Amino acid sequence: MKLKNIFAFSLLASLFATGCVKEMPTDSFSNITVDKTFLYIGKEGGSVDLTVNADEAWYFVKNENWPKVVSFNKDEKGSTIKAKHDYYGNLINEESDINASKTTDSWLSASVMEGQAGETKVTFTAAASEGGREITLAIVCGTSKQHFIVRQGSLEAVAATCEEIIAGPDAKTYRAKGTVTSIASTTYGNWYLKDDTGEIYIYGTLDANGAEKNFESLNIEVGDLVEVEGPKTTYNGTVELVNVTVLSISKSLLKICTEAESYVKEEGDYVAKVAYKGRGLDYSIPEECKDWITVTGISSYAGTPSKLEQNPADTALVSFHLAPNPAPAGDRKGKIVFTSAEGKNSTTVDFEIFQKGSIVDATVAEFIAAEESLTNYRVKGVVRSISASSKYHNADLIIAGGLGETVKIFRAKTKEGNIEDLGIAEGDLVTFVGLRSSNNGVPEMAEGGVYESHSHYESLSVAEFLAKPVADDLFAVSGEIIGVKDLSESYNNVGITIKDGDNELYMHRVTTIDGSNVAKLDPKVGAKITVVGARGEYKGSPQMAQYGKIFNYEAPSEGGDEGGNPGEGENPGAGENPGEGGDTPAYTMISSVADLTAGTYYMGGYAKSYDNNDFSDYPYHLCTGVSSDLFTTQYAFSDGKLIVKPESSYSAYDVILEAVPGKDNTYNIKIDGAYLVTTAA
Repeated sequence: MKLKNIFAFSLLASLFATGCVKEMPTDSFSNITVDKTFLYIGKEGGSVDLTVNADEAWYFVKNENWPKVVSFNKDEKGSTIKAKHDYYGNLINEESDINASKTTDSWLSASVMEGQAGETKVTFTAAASEGGREITLAIVCGTSKQHFIVRQGSLEAVAATCEEIIAGPDAKTYRAKGTVTSIASTTYGNWYLKDDTGEIYIYGTLDANGAEKNFESLNIEVGDLVEVEGPKTTYNGTVELVNVTVLSISKSLLKICTEAESYVKEEGDYVAKVAYKGRGLDYSIPEECKDWITVTGISSYAGTPSKLEQNPADTALVSFHLAPNPAPAGDRKGKIVFTSAEGKNSTTVDFEIFQKGSIVDATVAEFIAAEESLTNYRVKGVVRSISASSKYHNADLIIAGGLGETVKIFRAKTKEGNIEDLGIAEGDLVTFVGLRSSNNGVPEMAEGGVYESHSHYESLSVAEFLAKPVADDLFAVSGEIIGVKDLSESYNNVGITIKDGDNELYMHRVTTIDGSNVAKLDPKVGAKITVVGARGEYKGSPQMAQYGKIFNYEAPSEGGDEGGNPGEGENPGAGENPGEGGDTPAYTMISSVADLTAGTYYMGGYAKSYDNNDFSDYPYHLCTGVSSDLFTTQYAFSDGKLIVKPESSYSAYDVILEAVPGKDNTYNIKIDGAYLVTTAA
C-alpha cells in the first residue's frame, strides 16, 4: 500500500501570502518529518522504531481504534452510539458514551504519545500473532497531519473452511465460501455463512467499491453461494469475519416463500412454500428436532416458462406436523433443511421453526441461576430503581426477590399502552415475563420483557398502622427489628416485632414475596425491615395479620444482636409453627411411636386461615406440653365415630393413652371419655 502525501507547494503558499488562511491538516512535511512511513513487525511479535523530527510540539491522534479499541454504549433506542471526532480525527465522545468494561488496548502500543520540538524516537510493540493486521496512525504538529502505516505479518488471505476458520487465530485474513443461511442486517451486511464443516458470522460486508452500509446493492439473498475475504475476530464466543470483501456470488437454486412465524405450543399441521430450480427438492430434519417436527407430505408444481423467465422455478408445498410443547417446557427452535441441486451447483436453505412454550414461574434467585435459552420466565420482585423512557416507551428496572437478590429488567415494555404511564415507583411489587439473558456475564431479563402487573402500597409509620381499623387493606410498614421468634423453615414464616420511634408492632407469620424460604433470610434483631400486610388483632391486641410479605431487609451491622428475642420462651419442636400471636407455645409434636408413653396428650394443628376460619384439609398432630394458643378443631366420640365439633377453641383436644398390660407400644386411645380403638404400633 502506498502512502499518499499532500504537499503545500510554494506556489500555492505565495498566492495566499497576503490573505487570511484557515488552519487545516495538510499532511505536510514542512514542520515535521518521520524517517519512514511504513513500519513492519513480524508475526512472531517484537518492536520497531520511528524517528520523529519536529519544529514544535506534536502528538498522536487518538481515535476509537488506537491506542484503545473503544466500545460504545447503546442509546435509548438500542442503537450503538457513533464515534465523534474533532477536526484532526481525535475521539471526542462523552465519557458516558463509552463502555469502559468492553474497551481494550489496541494490538499495537507506543512508547510515547507526544513530543516536543527536536528529535524523538518512538518504539512500537506488538505481541505475536498468526494473522496479518495493519493500522494507519497519524501525528499532528501545528496544523500539519502526518500519516504512516504499521503492519504485522501478512495480509494475504488464506482459503479455509468454516471449521478451519473457527479453529484458526484471530486477526488472520481468510477466504471462505458457503451458503447464506440467514441475514441479520441488510444495512451493514451482517449474515451467516455455512459450508459442509460449520457456520461463521459475517459482521459487515463491503460493497463493490469497498464502502460500508450498502449491502443491498450486492443483491445477496438467503440461499446464495457466496465467496468472501476478511479478517477473523471472536466476539463473545462468536467467530466472525469482519467487513468482508465479496469475491463471487452464485444465486440460489431455491427460496423459502413462507415467512417465519411463531407457532402455538399445541400440536398442529402447517404448510411451507418452497420455490426451487434444481432437479427436485430434498429435505432433512436435525436429529434433535425429529421428536417434534415431522414432514407429512410434499406436493410439487412445475413452473411455466415465459418470455421474461425462460427457466422458472418449480414450487413445492411442504406439509409438516408439530407435536405439542408440553409444560413446563419453554419456547423451542427447530428447522427443516431444504436442498436443491443442478449439476455441481447445490443450494441449501434452513426453514426455521419457532414454537411457543409455557411460561415458567421463577423467583429472582431461580431466574438468575437459569441457563440462557428460549424459555420465558415470569419473575416477581420489588422495584429498587426504575428509569423509563417516554421517547422509546420502555424502562430499565432493578428488582429484588424474596431473599434480596437483584436482577435487571432491560428495556421492558407493555403489551398495550406505554410503560412510563403506569406510574411504577420504587418499592412497588412488579411482575415481568421475559427471557434469561446476560450483559458482561451479569444475568438480566433480555430486552423486550413484558410487563404483567404491579402493586403499590401506602407507606405508614407504626403509629399510623396501629391507628388503622382491622381490615384487609395492605400497607407498607418499616422499622428496626427488636424481636424474632419461631422462625419456621417448614412453614416458611416467622414472627417479628419492630420498633419505629416509641411504637412497637408485632407482625405474625411474616413470609417472603415470592415463596423463597424465610429461613434462608434468617432475620436478625437490629436489622431494618419493610413488611406489607393488613392490620390485624389477637385477643384484643393490635398486630399485623399473618402472612405479611417482606419487601426489604437490611441486615444489622457486624457486632449487633445475632440472637432472637430473649425471654420469649422455648422454640417449637422440629417442624412446628407458632400460634396466632402472643406467647410462644412450649410444645412438642410426637413424630415417632418410640416417643409415646402412657399419659395425656392433645390433638392440635394450624388452620390454613385463622381470619377466614378455614380448617379444611389440614393436618393435626399428637403433641405434649402447653397448647393454649393453638387454634384447633376439637373432636368428640359419637356413635362409635370420631367427629369434629362445630365450634372451635384455642385449647387443643385431650387424647389419653392407656398402656395395655403385657404389650409393648400398645395403647388404648380415649377421646371425650370413650375409647376410640386399641392398636398396636
